[in-house]
Amino acid sequence: MQIFGITENLDIYIASNTINLIIIGVSTGALNYAITPIFLKYYKNRRLKTFQNLANSLVNILLIIFVFLAVIQSYFSQEITSIIFPGYIDKQNVLLSEMFAMQAFISIFSILIGVLNAINYTFNKLYRTVLVPIVSSSLQILFVYFTYKDLGIFSLVYALGLNQLIIFIILGSFYFKFYQFKIKSNKVLKKSLSKMYPLIISSTFSKSDVLVDRYFASMLMAGSISILYYGQLIIGVITTIVNNGISLVSLRKFSSIENNAQEFNEYFINLYRIMLIVTMFFVIQIVISSDYLLSEFLSGDKFSPKKLNILYIIILSFLGVFVGGILTSVLVNAFYAKGETVLISRMSIKLHIIGIVFKIIFYKLYGFYALAVVMSVKSLVNSVLLVYLYNIKIYRIKFRSFLYLFINVVAFSTLIIVTSLYFKYLDINIFLIMLFSSLTYILYYFNYIKKMQRTSQSIHSQ
Repeated sequence: MQIFGITENLDIYIASNTINLIIIGVSTGALNYAITPIFLKYYKNRRLKTFQNLANSLVNILLIIFVFLAVIQSYFSQEITSIIFPGYIDKQNVLLSEMFAMQAFISIFSILIGVLNAINYTFNKLYRTVLVPIVSSSLQILFVYFTYKDLGIFSLVYALGLNQLIIFIILGSFYFKFYQFKIKSNKVLKKSLSKMYPLIISSTFSKSDVLVDRYFASMLMAGSISILYYGQLIIGVITTIVNNGISLVSLRKFSSIENNAQEFNEYFINLYRIMLIVTMFFVIQIVISSDYLLSEFLSGDKFSPKKLNILYIIILSFLGVFVGGILTSVLVNAFYAKGETVLISRMSIKLHIIGIVFKIIFYKLYGFYALAVVMSVKSLVNSVLLVYLYNIKIYRIKFRSFLYLFINVVAFSTLIIVTSLYFKYLDINIFLIMLFSSLTYILYYFNYIKKMQRTSQSIHSQ
């Protein structure tokens, strides 16, 4: 979206996409992660008919609900947008409501993709869930590039619709063969829904953070929503790179070893340690290089130095979301595999309510940046609480080793960041600094991971 810059029109498009963004977050996160362990159970036990009936029932329930919601959102689009985005009035709200109505129908595909992802995970077609979104996103970018002059900001809406439609068709290609428009109400469906709906509700509730941010940002200077969006997008892309493959594989792994306490616990602890080390490596690089990369790739008429500097600070403010989000994805997969969705949902809702209260207070006191900082703090607190709940509800862990590793990684990462920033102040080439920091970090923790693996192997050999 660089071709649109950080402008009011882009703000309006992003605002119109808020509800769909929440639904995409739920479908690609909570929904498919909640369903996958359930599908895997029936697939592993060769109860394929039960699996097919359940998949059809879930798809049809979601289809009916979201078609109904799309019609309601479309009909009352102006009233809805004027309430949730009070900063846009008159012609601005007309444009906003038009795009909002269109995206209400795109949301139908977005939510169904969640079930299709779970089906692909079940059949161990993980590559599809990774590669298909990349291909469709590439086509989405090309569509905008070739049509934005004729369609204007609406090219983004049409491109998003194209993106979701492509993903829906390809991921559903082998599912459509046994699809039936039928809802089979039985114990399997009721039990599955009882596991799913608390997680979906809590996830929807937590994703509404975006709605709160954009509510406030709609009343600030033009470009405020875009800056927040770009900050979240950049952090989100890096999170996806680090997290997606690991998260998908770990959910399937946790689900397959849920009855083996020792293997489950060892896998959880080792995965958490590795992800913490990997995550902090990326934090170092983001702090050191993101301002330089922004100025190189985004500077120009559409991105003033002032707005780029604000964007850099916002990216740093979202680092807690990056760290907490990746660690949380490892933690919650253990809970999902154990069917502890209600527990996670209750904690998530409570934490989110507290987060919204603090977000409003700190926004009033400190302004724009507080929106990102509070979200980061909440994400980090969430990951800490999940470790505590894992210890109570699933298996016991040694907190001392967890604390030691966390302090070790944070302290060493801080040392590298401070040293690198000093070199940067001395005007040393940024790529040399990145190389130095990367090699130092990798060499230090490569030995640590090898030692950890040797310890694990010696325990198994005994």
